[in-house]
Amino acid sequence: MGEIVFLRCGGNNKDFIENCRLLDADLDLRVGKIIKRDKYAQYNLTDKINEAIVVYRDNHPIGGGAIRPYDENTVELKRVFIIPAEQGKGIGKELVSKLIEWAKELGYRKMILETEQAIEMGVDAASGCIVNILLLDIDSYEEKYGKKP
Repeated sequence: MGEIVFLRCGGNNKDFIENCRLLDADLDLRVGKIIKRDKYAQYNLTDKINEAIVVYRDNHPIGGGAIRPYDENTVELKRVFIIPAEQGKGIGKELVSKLIEWAKELGYRKMILETEQAIEMGVDAASGCIVNILLLDIDSYEEKYGKKP
């Protein structure tokens, strides 16, 4: 196993953009028939992301994730994905920990992750290292309150 590097960058980093494309392809395979993911495309644009991390092993990108301001005290965890060959090795947990650390450095006190019930299986893997995170099921929230949070 080679050296793992976590590189801070912006949403315009080509490796981060490619990781987002791989994430979308993975989600389409896993839940594309269950939920209509295209309605969320507007919330996943990389041009609105200033804080991203790309994970490299031996100079090859293997994953990434980002944070994006939600309000003055809160950031949203965005676009976290590790390629399948590297999953299950704790890299995703370390990535999320580094994103939480970055959010704290920037002065944020809360972090949220919006997800669909159909993909909560991906959240469970990361929740071991996430202490103060609010999970919002977007569709349930919209049903209950009549609007997107």
